[in-house]
Amino acid sequence: MRISLLQGHAFTEMDNPRETPRVAIINEALMRRYWRNTSPVGQRLILWDKRYEIVGVAGNVRHDDLTAADAGKICVPQYQGHTPP
Repeated sequence: MRISLLQGHAFTEMDNPRETPRVAIINEALMRRYWRNTSPVGQRLILWDKRYEIVGVAGNVRHDDLTAADAGKICVPQYQGHTPP
């Protein structure tokens, strides 16, 4: 999809339930909102009562409305065994 990775790394095959803690990639809009003066890579957040480590920051992507403000997004690898509600 050619979404630019601004910090950190993409998901890898090592990011599975047995090998590593749960991981997430956030987008630039979320980074600017909560981590203005520091890198979010390595920080932890709680989603769906589970702890995730931020491993990367991706560029913003607009899906439907090209004039809408950038919304914060969080991506988690499906192969870590969780599908968000």
